[in-house]
Amino acid sequence: MSILVFLAAAILVSGLELKLNATEELHPEKGDKIPPFAKTFPGCGCQWYEPRGYWACEGTIAFPEDIQGSECGCCGKHCQKSNRKSDEECLAGGFDQKAEMEAERKRLAELLKGADLLLTDSLPGFIVQVPDKGECTNDLLVKACKIGNGKEKDLTPLCDHTNYASTKRCYTPPDAKFKSKHFSHWTSHRATFNLDVDDEIFYGMCFFTNNGRHTLYPTGNGHAWSQGSSVSSRTGLHKQWQSIPVARMNDGSGALGSWRTICVKQAPTR
Repeated sequence: MSILVFLAAAILVSGLELKLNATEELHPEKGDKIPPFAKTFPGCGCQWYEPRGYWACEGTIAFPEDIQGSECGCCGKHCQKSNRKSDEECLAGGFDQKAEMEAERKRLAELLKGADLLLTDSLPGFIVQVPDKGECTNDLLVKACKIGNGKEKDLTPLCDHTNYASTKRCYTPPDAKFKSKHFSHWTSHRATFNLDVDDEIFYGMCFFTNNGRHTLYPTGNGHAWSQGSSVSSRTGLHKQWQSIPVARMNDGSGALGSWRTICVKQAPTR
């Protein structure tokens, strides 16, 4: 059975609307895994995202009555984190995700060991706040990682691009998937990293470069230098926002708060 037939059958049974990510294709005959069933609610349309493997749903919940009219979402570990409904909401829809999510939290806690995300299976990353107001500069990123996040300190800023390791002040992962690619850029860059986090977290971050004081930050599908004009959400994110002026990021008064970055325990790449 083809992936489209399988999913279409599942959707017809559930009464849900199927949306496939137009930028990705699944090939079960080549070993690609068939997506698990989307645990969502009547009235919701869901989209399966590869290569990370999660559902994200949109629309308005039509049933059950006690959450009728609420924004759509889904349940369980295969649901995008920012789109996941609470244990109570899921239970109202007939999905008991509590045990599954608790097991998933324990699994991730063991892998992360206090970190905020895994860049690779063995490289934890720590999200830190830039400590001072104003333009997000390379010097501020070094300072931010030195201070740490309250749990870890004396860290190293992540290089935005493998070439920026030439500064000997940041760390670039040696894995091939990062070679010649930017953390600050979505299309053909971060989109290929297969990171197990919601991509929303990267907006409001700035990353270490070799361009004097200036860093790079994600905006839309690409990136901009830290003296740029605004931070915009890209299409495809579950949560969208109005364009946020860089000046609002610099003083921490915007919807994304102050600048952040990712640090690692490793010493700068030499």
